Amino acid sequence: GFGDAINFGAKKIKTNFFLAITHDVILKKNTLKYLISCAEKNPEFGIIGPNYTNIKINYGSSYPYLETILGSAMFFDTKRFFRIGGFDKNFFMYYEDNDICQRAKINKYQLIFCKKSMVEHSEKSKKSIPHAIYKEINEYKRNFHYMRSYFYYNKKYRGKFIATIVSFPILIRSIVKFYFFKLVKNNLKKNIYHSRLNGLIYSFLEIYYEKNKNSCYRWIWFYRNQFNKLFE
Repeated sequence: GFGDAINFGAKKIKTNFFLAITHDVILKKNTLKYLISCAEKNPEFGIIGPNYTNIKINYGSSYPYLETILGSAMFFDTKRFFRIGGFDKNFFMYYEDNDICQRAKINKYQLIFCKKSMVEHSEKSKKSIPHAIYKEINEYKRNFHYMRSYFYYNKKYRGKFIATIVSFPILIRSIVKFYFFKLVKNNLKKNIYHSRLNGLIYSFLEIYYEKNKNSCYRWIWFYRNQFNKLFE
């Protein structure tokens, strides 16, 4: 996943700071200059987030401090990045930014908003993918991993019971919407909610059989090959 790829790359870094960005982020004039300046002015920072030309950052009355920073562009102190454990590789997509921000705060590091440092989060990369492929493959993967990460994040910081409770209404809604879109023959929406269901059910099985991976894999196999036929 994205976070684990950043972990791998960070091990090769020899500088005091580094900027982690997704493939669709475009740096503007003096982006790095302003980020480094913010780092020098805030020696206790954990992560610095730049400003966006096309996304509004809600920093409220706490400026320049933030509660979380968008994962599309995050500026790190290299030593502190490893001190807090880097990105959690269990997040394949989504919530890896929330998680590392949470751990930075737990370790008493500040999350700083650098207003002068500008980047653009481009939509061009999505538009360059053929419409049918993007909708039918990327949307399914996105929804599957979103639900798995949502569940894992809640489990990590609120415990298994709360993670199950907050996820259960989403599970029910996904089942209802799956059958609704199946009835109206909207295959795209039907398969999106099928992907959400899979993400949640896999997560439930993984925590129930947390100490017995073989049983977990057997039940996932059973779900995919037998029970999953109910959602076709």
